[in-house]
Amino acid sequence: MAKTLLYVETASARYGSSLSLLTLVRSLDRARFRPVVAVQRDNPVREDFAAMGVQTMPLAVPDLRAPDIGTVKSETAGLAPPRAARFDNPLGLALREARDLAVYRHDIRALKRLIKSEGVDLIHCNNQVAANRLVYYAAPRGLPFIQHVRDGPLSTSAHIRKLGKRPDLFLCISHFVEAEVVKCVRADARTQVVYNPVGDRFFEPVRRARAAQAPYVFCQVARLIPYKGQDLLLQAFAALQSRLPDGVPPPRLVLLGGATHGAGFERELRRFVDDNRLGALVDFRPYENDIIPTLDSVDCLVHCTRGSEGFGRVVAEAMARGLPVIGNSRGALPELIDHRSTGFVADDVEAMASAMRTLIADRALSERMSKEARRRADRFSAETIAGQVTGAYDDLLGA
Repeated sequence: MAKTLLYVETASARYGSSLSLLTLVRSLDRARFRPVVAVQRDNPVREDFAAMGVQTMPLAVPDLRAPDIGTVKSETAGLAPPRAARFDNPLGLALREARDLAVYRHDIRALKRLIKSEGVDLIHCNNQVAANRLVYYAAPRGLPFIQHVRDGPLSTSAHIRKLGKRPDLFLCISHFVEAEVVKCVRADARTQVVYNPVGDRFFEPVRRARAAQAPYVFCQVARLIPYKGQDLLLQAFAALQSRLPDGVPPPRLVLLGGATHGAGFERELRRFVDDNRLGALVDFRPYENDIIPTLDSVDCLVHCTRGSEGFGRVVAEAMARGLPVIGNSRGALPELIDHRSTGFVADDVEAMASAMRTLIADRALSERMSKEARRRADRFSAETIAGQVTGAYDDLLGA
């Protein structure tokens, strides 16, 4: 008889966590596991799950992920300081619990009913530790509970440490995140590193036919916000123009993502492009749900966020499409990028420009990195990741 798995997804939009969950659920052996998903009502992935024939329950809660993150991703400045631990004392914890029980009482009751009526065998919380408060209050003791930690760095508040006592297993999307869990949430935490999965379409054959003398094309896929570092990439791209090898056509740069929180930063980027006479070389494109055509039309992905990312989904996706990647040494990126094998680790504008010039000057090296990136991306396949996660289910369920 199939085991019933309850996934709790509190993200309010189609972020990477939701896409990873979709890929995982799509890869489950339905003869062994029956998924049920409690998902934030505004998240459009509800429709995706319904199309897959998966039972869903809407959650009315706001997005509960942000309080878990120690370094807040600011839309107007690069990085904001950690949030104040206003409840980091016994009285504060009691007040917060009372508030949570009052504010989220309808969702807590609905989850309790769902767990009982569907005979749930295991709960898999798909977001941050702070987001598992619904499960903390709703799940009966003894019901196996997995906390999937999909971001970092984490905060060290007493509230997070209290919530972190509940999970039986922390699935961490990188060794960087695993270290954060042990340091910030629970020193004796039982952990397992499971990278985020990349959808099967990214592993389909790549048909990238480029003329030998065609301009080399770099690309960044990210929202146009300071945290993502498009201004740093443009500085490196501008510096590159005076260092091009003789006879090499000027490279191109595609910035795919568009502004999502006001156009101020985008205006700054466009002003820089105009001031440096790069208009004919830089292509601003709005966000696309399907990024494969763009990845297949470029030669290299550049990922230069200012903060420490827990994984770097687009890096894994680009590698699956056979692209070398230039990234920095923050967060989990060094786990994904093998320096001088699948790309370059470059921590500043100068190093970034140097890496870009190397790829332009040595197309054979770029091609070797492309093939190695594709080979190394197999560790991110949905089949591989689903096998690791279901192995964790079997372990907790005693299968």
